[in-house]
Amino acid sequence: MTIFSSFAVAALLAVQTGEPRFAADPPEQVVPRLEAAFDALQAQGFSGYVAVTHEGEIVFERGYGAANPQSGAPFTRDTRIDMGSVVKTHTGLMAAQLIEDGVLDPDMTLGQVFENVPEDKTNITLHQLLTHSAGMPGAVASDDEPIDRDEFLRRAFAAPLRYEPGTAYQYSNTGFSLAAAIIETVTGRRYEDILLDDFLLPAGIEQTGYDRSYDMAQPPADMAFTADGQALHEVAWGGHAPGWALFGNGAMFTTIGEMIDWRAAIHAGELVTPAALERAQTPYVREGANAPSWYGYGTVVENSPDFGRIHWHNGGNGHESAYWGEYADAGYAIFVATNQLEIDGDHAAMAATGAIFGVELQMSGPPDGDWEDVDLEAGPRTRLVGEFLTMIRSGSDIPRRAFVETRMIDGLRDVAPMEGHLSMFDDVAAMIGDREPAGMQITEETVLLRYDGSPPLVLEIGVELDGETAVMTGLGLTD
Repeated sequence: MTIFSSFAVAALLAVQTGEPRFAADPPEQVVPRLEAAFDALQAQGFSGYVAVTHEGEIVFERGYGAANPQSGAPFTRDTRIDMGSVVKTHTGLMAAQLIEDGVLDPDMTLGQVFENVPEDKTNITLHQLLTHSAGMPGAVASDDEPIDRDEFLRRAFAAPLRYEPGTAYQYSNTGFSLAAAIIETVTGRRYEDILLDDFLLPAGIEQTGYDRSYDMAQPPADMAFTADGQALHEVAWGGHAPGWALFGNGAMFTTIGEMIDWRAAIHAGELVTPAALERAQTPYVREGANAPSWYGYGTVVENSPDFGRIHWHNGGNGHESAYWGEYADAGYAIFVATNQLEIDGDHAAMAATGAIFGVELQMSGPPDGDWEDVDLEAGPRTRLVGEFLTMIRSGSDIPRRAFVETRMIDGLRDVAPMEGHLSMFDDVAAMIGDREPAGMQITEETVLLRYDGSPPLVLEIGVELDGETAVMTGLGLTD
């Protein structure tokens, strides 16, 4: 995952034009590559299910490893899985259709829908909630805490905003649960009932949902278990019915087969109108300064110079992962579920992408080379890095604003408003936590810090010397 990267500001800001650099190959060439790629991943420990479609037809699907590591039961297309944050795509499409139907308005505010909304949140719009631009915190309860809607709203309204609504992007489960609460309040119906009765069952999708589609008293035998034997409702919900820490944003169960059917029904116009789909897949808000991706309504949107238009979302619960992605110009779609994270849905999707386009792709990881002992006083470059770490850990906007104004080159400073930089600092600080760097690499243009632990991280800071003073030219954080 790259949180922020801006080493080539001009190139990254340029609007992509012309044909994608790589063309997708026909299925007869792609399938042997998929077989080889996933046989190799299985040898490295991959456990999960993968399916690839071309122009709506399944061209490759296969299970790897064991869905139940203790019994050895294999993965199948009907194995029940946790889709994680793929729920946001469902919520975004639901909201988009209700907007097209005139039931909702993207500009409707929390203050118009709910009572006793505090002043700082009263003008937050549904559009901002659906695009992670409302300033709401990531979460107001742990996933396994069975809070009801009233308690969720109380906590959400009491939580401090991370930035002025509408001025930045920061991923928020809370925002999507607020969107689900708006849907319930305006329609007078339960979120899950609307989802199942109006947006899934009409297409014959029956195993997707929360506890209405999953009986905890008699859970299905064919499900993805964790390595230590936890069932889906145990690892994702805490062993009880899901609460409002999850509704609308995560931890809904499905199967790969139904994920395929769901996207096919969407494109066939059976579940949402073309106008609603276009609304949900419009790139509204950039996912961080200079990020290659934008966020629609529950869908990540990219216009890749390599592969063309991409729509996707991923999800996970700390033990399992899921992914769907569509290469719109190439006609291919990828669906993945895993019950381990060493080779998760994103890694599997990367392998499938390489097979589709005939290129070798790798997830970002620690660079090759020797790591030196960390010495942040070794020179002006490392002293800048030390100042950066002290600044982001301060939690105070005063030194953070000063750093942006005095320690960044103009091109980097100008790629985002101040609130965007402050939001990005929060993300970096949260990812690093209280860890100290375990190694360092220094070049003329960058300083890299390696962080061990879970997940392992590499912090990359671009530097430029102005006499004896260093200034920041870019920032990247990869796992």
